[in-house]
Amino acid sequence: MERVRRWDGETGIGFLAMEDENACGIAGAYLEPEDATQAHLVSMWTAPSHRRRGVGRLLLDKVFAWAGRRGARNLCLLVTSNNRAAIRFYECLGFSRTGRTEPYPNDPSVLEYQTRRPLYVPRPAQPPRLAFPQSDPNRRSPNRGERSS
Repeated sequence: MERVRRWDGETGIGFLAMEDENACGIAGAYLEPEDATQAHLVSMWTAPSHRRRGVGRLLLDKVFAWAGRRGARNLCLLVTSNNRAAIRFYECLGFSRTGRTEPYPNDPSVLEYQTRRPLYVPRPAQPPRLAFPQSDPNRRSPNRGERSS
């Protein structure tokens, strides 16, 4: 129940991917209570029938956007050492190991690797910069047929 309360959309959130009436993926995330610049991905799962079809990437794109809008600078997650497919998936999305490991609670003989990915928070929109070519003294002015200077 505590996890559900944390997923209020502000300090935590859950995303559910659906195909027709069936859930095919889930991802949850929360902001670190002591440091909201750090977000954590939890409860990531994609149905075996939907793996390698873009569902995981879609879910993570939603998490990246949500965390970035709240000012998070990094997204961290734990991945089990025996889940090679998940490790490759996260590495392809820019996650790298932090060096921190811990025993997996469901099987202490398996390690969990902590990984982190920087989030690129969009800067406020700025007007486009216009670039003008250098003046060419031999170029004719389009308005008067005279040489431009």
